[in-house]
Amino acid sequence: MIRMIDIAREVGVSRTAVSFVLNGKHKEMRLSEPIIRKIRETAERMGYVPNELVNTVVKGKSNVIAVISKFSDFILPAIHGCVDEAVKYDYIIKLIPVEKNINEAILKAIKFRVAGIFAISLEPELIDQVDSKFFNYGIPSIGLTPHTGRMMFDQQKSAQKGTEYLLSLGHRNIVFFGTSSDISQEREEGYKKAMTEKGLPLQIIRTEEEEIPEKTDLLLQADPDAVQCSNDSVALLLMHECYSRRIFIPETFSILGFGNIPACRLSAPFLSTVDEPYYQTGRIMFRQIYDLLSGNQKENYEYLCGDVIPRETTVALKQQKGEK
Repeated sequence: MIRMIDIAREVGVSRTAVSFVLNGKHKEMRLSEPIIRKIRETAERMGYVPNELVNTVVKGKSNVIAVISKFSDFILPAIHGCVDEAVKYDYIIKLIPVEKNINEAILKAIKFRVAGIFAISLEPELIDQVDSKFFNYGIPSIGLTPHTGRMMFDQQKSAQKGTEYLLSLGHRNIVFFGTSSDISQEREEGYKKAMTEKGLPLQIIRTEEEEIPEKTDLLLQADPDAVQCSNDSVALLLMHECYSRRIFIPETFSILGFGNIPACRLSAPFLSTVDEPYYQTGRIMFRQIYDLLSGNQKENYEYLCGDVIPRETTVALKQQKGEK
């Protein structure tokens, strides 16, 4: 492995001079431009690779950003975007899973001497457990205080587009089938806005995933021609429950999910859904934490909006009823 002392001997300067140049501190030594250029060219020619572990010890922190999350399926594309953006700035993403104890995850991040922390989409009750002593370390963080770990995505407007799509197919008796989570309720608001603008009655059924068989009975009593689900998992479980009862989709009613998880393209029939641009939100996620690290003025990032992806579980009302 090529060392700084090897480069110093090759160029004919001190190891300190090489260190200052390669660490971007050459202005402190007032080195001439030819010497700076020669050191850099020699380092590149000899194949010098910085020892980040040593740099971490010297600086007291690393170029590592810790991402703390439960890492559900929908989070992974966002991580992809975050990693791709981090590479541009010479940062590394360290994934730290959390289940019940948020402080254990934070402690792991501190042990890695991370430069910053981004906690993604954690439940409010988990965030409430964060030990206040953590903030004494001075590590820039997002998502460890209430209402700060959300990705730049407009849930309400995206869900509204989903309802408007169902309306465009001629559906009027549309039921919103969702969970009690904060995000589900934001999507519910989008449904309400679209239905209210058309003067149509609201029909909302809240369920947890384990309650879907029971709540399906309630759904069938509403006799919908379309069901808008708060996420793809709920939609897929509903489809499975309907199939077990020999209720076929979309012949009985259309179903629209939310999220565009990979399973949407594995179901039978393929699930129509609202796409959430996780990859793009992941890139913005990194730039948000980078703004904190670099002291840059925060950008006014625009909230992204999803698009409807029509597949086989949604059809026009006329087609559903067999009309020509």
